[in-house]
Amino acid sequence: MRSSILILSILLAPQLNLTAQTPQLPPAVSAGLEAYKQGGASAALATWLKGSAIPQETSPTTRAAFEQIEGAYGHFTGYDVLRVVPFGPHVLRSYVVILYERGAVYAWFDSYKGGEHWILTQFLFNTKPDVILPPTMLAP
Repeated sequence: MRSSILILSILLAPQLNLTAQTPQLPPAVSAGLEAYKQGGASAALATWLKGSAIPQETSPTTRAAFEQIEGAYGHFTGYDVLRVVPFGPHVLRSYVVILYERGAVYAWFDSYKGGEHWILTQFLFNTKPDVILPPTMLAP
């Protein structure tokens, strides 16, 4: 019986470890990505900008950038979370790869928690990983 438990523990430990290592996105970021999946770029932008200090006037320009990306890369298919970096207890930077049918777009989102909710303070997207990701994430 003891050997069965030991073997089971050894087999499950790596899986539990992998689950624990998955970075947790702030709700403001993940809600926008889920809105993108369900309702497109306009829904994502409305979600990301809700309660944010980011000027609403940036929305049409950013929406046009999403349309240009979708024209080249196809439809949004999902996303991968690369890393969530705390800059303190109230500020996080989330690095995400946004997946499309024919390619990937790299993004970072800065989130701030001043009260009970996380809001976005800024975000940036680019098709070139070296523009978005820090050099330490690009090194082998």
